Amino acid sequence: MKNLIVCFSGTGNTYYVAQQIAKSQEDCKIEMVNNIDRDNFETPERLGILFPIHVSIEPYVIDNFINEVLKNANDIHNLEYVYAISTSSSNQSFHGTKRVEKALKNIGVTLTYANHVQMPSNFKPRSSEEKNKKLIEKSNLKIAKIVEELKDEKFKFPRWKPRFIGFMYYLIYNTMVKHYAEDFKVSDDCISCTLCYKGCPNNNITMVNKKPQFANQCLACGACLNNCPTNAIYRKKEKERQYKNPVLNRVYEYRG
Repeated sequence: MKNLIVCFSGTGNTYYVAQQIAKSQEDCKIEMVNNIDRDNFETPERLGILFPIHVSIEPYVIDNFINEVLKNANDIHNLEYVYAISTSSSNQSFHGTKRVEKALKNIGVTLTYANHVQMPSNFKPRSSEEKNKKLIEKSNLKIAKIVEELKDEKFKFPRWKPRFIGFMYYLIYNTMVKHYAEDFKVSDDCISCTLCYKGCPNNNITMVNKKPQFANQCLACGACLNNCPTNAIYRKKEKERQYKNPVLNRVYEYRG
């Protein structure tokens, strides 16, 4: 395989970027990171790692991929070009891509290109659909530039250097994720469609008496909250206005 994009996406923002990059590359495949394991991973010539920024760092499933899959992959020395693209509602990647660069270095892989794309926020505060569409239009210009730089195999390294504050953000994120699903509620509006169950990227949802039940493996990606067709899943006391990717407007199904 010449090109592989390993992607994590909850509500579609990062997957949208992955799609635009994949269209421009020869023999390119997108694999969702949660569907990859040691047995089905094939080392490509060029590898892209795409992920959203969660509390200034990368989701821990990206670290798992690097340390548990990529580290143990055959022919890892065949990697010719490795890039990382992050997304968030901010215009910077904070410590995410720098941490990924360090994780790759620890297993003997060099990150040769890093960049960031600002996308609409799928957490509070959420912008209007009109503002989100304008932001997508702006992001398309950035994606087009990234596509050209990847074609030329340009070298571009992360700027941020995480120090003590990076470690603090890591602790905050992992603590938040661990307890995030504890506040989930399901109202009587639930129609037992199972889209939340199928769309959970970390298999954190089971259906009990035709209603979703949440475990302690939440990634805080917002997929279940934002993709519920009746907005029946919510946190704490009040329902939140949902975020729908203005371009994809789709639900990911990780399980059939």
